[in-house]
Amino acid sequence: MENKIDVLEDLRDLITNELNISRDNVPSIGKEMSLDASILFLFLTPEKSDPETKGIISLRNDSFSCKSLREQMSRVSIPEKDVLVWNLYGAYGIKKFTKKIEMDWLRVLNILVKSMDNLKVIVGCGGAVWK
Repeated sequence: MENKIDVLEDLRDLITNELNISRDNVPSIGKEMSLDASILFLFLTPEKSDPETKGIISLRNDSFSCKSLREQMSRVSIPEKDVLVWNLYGAYGIKKFTKKIEMDWLRVLNILVKSMDNLKVIVGCGGAVWK
């Protein structure tokens, strides 16, 4: 697996190629987000939300989580360009979380984090992310 990526779309390619997951099961990442972000909001999976129906992870999605996140960001004056939203398990349809699957996705997360030169904060969203 690579050590770094240059643009966010490369992350989708990495997941597709390295983890052998169909590109249809890996959401795109909203164009408003970039590797230049200083804050990474990390959710568990893209299931049961806008990414599943629209095929894109974006701060601009209409899901409850995204609306709440935008409200909180506005409240404390965090500009959209400073935020990247991602999922610990960044693909749809993962039915069972084995140790191997967990380690594969942690390697993907590690590559993402190493690629974010301005990263200052990682915020885990949801109790399962903290385990």
